[in-house]
Amino acid sequence: MDGIGRFYIHTAKTVLSTNNVFGLNDVMLFVKDAATISISGLTSGQTKLKLYSLVGKQILKTTFDGSGEREVSIPSLSAGVYLVQLQTKERKLIKKIILE
Repeated sequence: MDGIGRFYIHTAKTVLSTNNVFGLNDVMLFVKDAATISISGLTSGQTKLKLYSLVGKQILKTTFDGSGEREVSIPSLSAGVYLVQLQTKERKLIKKIILE
């Protein structure tokens, strides 16, 4: 053994990050009102949207052409936290939304 101690921390100059690899920062998703989700920044092509409760129950599944901005109507839901999964040919994005 060289040096003092038994364990060493090895550092590198590069950082492991996937933030910009798939363009995840380009997509914005937010709740417009209690019945509408607004999505912007999608590229053209088929997009699948799935809405899940926190216990894993699928509430909504829809497919649409994801060019530019899109509004998706959601069913009447109780207040709480839900997960929205967007899937395109190139990427998959999961975001948490809060309905009040």
